[in-house]
Amino acid sequence: MRRKLPMRLVRLILRQAKTGLYTARELRDRYAPMVTVRRVQQLLAAEHDLTWSRMPASPKLTPRHRQKRLEWVRGMAVKGEKWWRRVVFNDESRFFLDGPDGLSTHWHDRRRLWR
Repeated sequence: MRRKLPMRLVRLILRQAKTGLYTARELRDRYAPMVTVRRVQQLLAAEHDLTWSRMPASPKLTPRHRQKRLEWVRGMAVKGEKWWRRVVFNDESRFFLDGPDGLSTHWHDRRRLWR
């Protein structure tokens, strides 16, 4: 029986997965649309250097970031009433019918330190 994915393509998928930037679906869409997402997940799970985990929500704020935010707020607090009358506040909320947003997972190399 002939394989659907040549070994060269499998190695490319594994190499890209180790960067930690792609989900299994993104790897399938980009490199192997002829196979299912499940098959890509099986290939990744068979690699002992790869692990599956949630993507970090966002980078942590540094003390410098906090200081810059505080300076910006203090600058906005002294604006006059005339300036604030031109500001429009928007209270729109986004919501998703197909599940929560921001719960992406990815494959990454266990040997690489993530901070």
